[in-house]
Amino acid sequence: MSLKNGNGEGVMVQGLPLFSWAALHFTHDDFESPGNLAVFRSDAGTANTHTTDLVPRDEITLNIDYGQMGVGGDTSWGARTHPEYC
Repeated sequence: MSLKNGNGEGVMVQGLPLFSWAALHFTHDDFESPGNLAVFRSDAGTANTHTTDLVPRDEITLNIDYGQMGVGGDTSWGARTHPEYC
């Protein structure tokens, strides 16, 4: 996967054999939920939770992940995902 600007400058990422990625005009903090976040951030009351609440940024945030487990485990603290959901 490669991302380039108008001048042809950019980055390239390759997986062995695969990887997961997302390129967004938002940061992770832009998606913070005001619920429990109020304990940690004074602006939690204005935090955004949906893309329709957000104003896109000029920059792009690139997230690169080795892999994801999927959904379907019996617990959120360590049980493996059921094979049919991998």
